[in-house]
Amino acid sequence: MRFTKSNHLIRILIASTLVVLASGSSAALIAGDITFSGDWDSDTSVDRTTSITFLDNDVDADGANGDFSAIIQGDTGTISTLSFGVDGPDTGTFLSIGGFEFSLTEVTVVFQMQSILLIEGTGTASGNGYDTTAVDFYFSANENGHLRNFSAGFTAQPIPVPGALILFASALAGLGMRRK
Repeated sequence: MRFTKSNHLIRILIASTLVVLASGSSAALIAGDITFSGDWDSDTSVDRTTSITFLDNDVDADGANGDFSAIIQGDTGTISTLSFGVDGPDTGTFLSIGGFEFSLTEVTVVFQMQSILLIEGTGTASGNGYDTTAVDFYFSANENGHLRNFSAGFTAQPIPVPGALILFASALAGLGMRRK
């Protein structure tokens, strides 16, 4: 095969397109974690419940870092019912705070007895111009008489899109084509 100027131009255009696609595929994933706390309620005691509601649907931020760092201690958000029975978590937004929304996809009871409940799970976080990012979730509730408090948090688990890998593979393919 003979290389002409038009073949060279086509190869440059293809390479440029691959570079643009590779750089455009890198996502703005969320990094960081957030902790929050508040009061909860249930019709049953901790050891028999499979769903927890939160007083006034309020939650208070305790701390945040990374991309969540604009959320400061004391910021208030809204929280939905936490379901962890046979049917799993409720769909939709579980927590909204500081322009971020958190949804749960899976929850597992780690420990449950008369006055303590420990839950962990996974979900997603989105908002504030970031792409939807996988998060790990933890939740700890305790009951002491009529006092029912909880603390919880999300940790973002960003998995970077391999834009550099795409670029590297396209360069190898270009070298392979050049040899032929």
